Amino acid sequence: MPFSAKMKPVHEPGLIISPQIPTLSALQTKPGTLSKFHFYIPPEDPFYSHYRKACPSVLKLQNIFLVPKPEDAHLKIRTSLPTRLLVIEVTDERVTQHGINVIADQMRPDPDNVSWILERAAHYRRELDRISDEHHITTNDNITVGFFKLDPPVILPFGWTTRELMCIGPNLCQNKVIDFEVDEGKPYGVCIKNNTLEDLYVNAFFFDNTNFAISE
Repeated sequence: MPFSAKMKPVHEPGLIISPQIPTLSALQTKPGTLSKFHFYIPPEDPFYSHYRKACPSVLKLQNIFLVPKPEDAHLKIRTSLPTRLLVIEVTDERVTQHGINVIADQMRPDPDNVSWILERAAHYRRELDRISDEHHITTNDNITVGFFKLDPPVILPFGWTTRELMCIGPNLCQNKVIDFEVDEGKPYGVCIKNNTLEDLYVNAFFFDNTNFAISE
C-alpha cells in the first residue's frame, strides 16, 4: 500500500494474538529516522545573525540544519534589500536546470514563516526522494512507462465521441525523465505496461517545485 511501514517485533516470537487480548494498540515513543535537510544563509546576510540568535530556541525542526556551505544545502535563504524581506531559493539541480530557483519572495523574516517553509520543503524533498526496496516489482525491467501526446477525439452532441484517444508522436519518457514543451492544444497521457506476473496498482502524485505542494 502507498505510504505504509512494516513493524518488526523487538523480541521473538513477537505479538501473540489470543482471545484474552481482543484488541491491540500501537504507541509512538520516539520520532523515526528522517533524512537530513540542509539550508544555507550567507553569513553576511542580515537574517543570518537574527536566525542564529532567535530561531534555534523557537523552532523545533526535526533533522533540519543550517550548513556553512551553499553547495551542501537544499535551500537558500537571503534578504532582499531594501525591503529586508526574505527570498527562498531552491538549489536542487533537478529543479534549477529548468530555470526555476525562487520558491518564495518577499516573506517576513520571523520564526513562524521560516519554520513553515523549511518543514514544507523538507517534507517535499523526503517524499520526492522516497523509494521502496521492499518489493522486487520496483526493480523489475518488465514495467515500462510511456508518456505521449494524444490526438483528442471529436466530441459530438450528447457526449458521444468519434473514437478513442490516440497516441501521436514518440514516447516522451526517456531514461525515466519526461522532458517536453506543453502543446496547449493537445492532451497528454501516461501508458504503463506491466509484463510481470504481479498485480500492479499505480499511485500517481504531482510534485510542484514552485511551492512544494504534493497533490494527486
